[in-house]
Amino acid sequence: MPSAELALERITAELLDMGRLVESQVRTALGLLTGPAPDAAELDRLIKSDKVVDQAENTIDLACNEALAIYTPVADDLRKVLTIMMVNGELERMGDHAKNIARSAKKLYDGDGEPLPIIDELQRATDVVVDMVHRSLGSLVASDGSQAKQVYESDSDIDQICKAINPQLMRLMQEQPVLVPRAVEGIRVVHNIERIGDLAANVAKDVVFLATGEVVRHDGRTEHIDIRH
Repeated sequence: MPSAELALERITAELLDMGRLVESQVRTALGLLTGPAPDAAELDRLIKSDKVVDQAENTIDLACNEALAIYTPVADDLRKVLTIMMVNGELERMGDHAKNIARSAKKLYDGDGEPLPIIDELQRATDVVVDMVHRSLGSLVASDGSQAKQVYESDSDIDQICKAINPQLMRLMQEQPVLVPRAVEGIRVVHNIERIGDLAANVAKDVVFLATGEVVRHDGRTEHIDIRH
């Protein structure tokens, strides 16, 4: 039986591998929104890769529960296991939203391959979200609470961008009824982008807990949780 330290190192490595895959999914899915009309094979690969993320989540969740049962960790080790379990679920949900975006992407193009006329705003949204995901995972690798704080504080930026896009889509549906089905998909995409931003912010808050033992509340307040015993 491996030591508790080795077991946690292995689980952490598996989580980081999962994080890299999910970050790649998010980058690819969001790239489909602002590039040329997506290739069907690329869409299928992205959608199918979600099963790999689901399996990784199950494997990591089982390993964490086994670690809790076998090693009964306390203090820093317990905080690490709890953090891994929280991040694990958030990464899986990010993968789900990336899959949803991929499914909507092909519906955002009309017969001549032209995207909806919100390309600039979508590019801004995708840039912010990809950066949030990347920096949240970077803060996890480094256990850097300061970097993580910068990530979750930027969540309001993506919220504002997404709120600005939706009225444009509503006006588009009123002015060009033929575009209603695609505009509805656009609204779904915006929702998924916003949720990925929320989840990246949650990962960052988990890193703050890992690094400092402080829980970040919804209103931004922090509360220290003592789990030394």
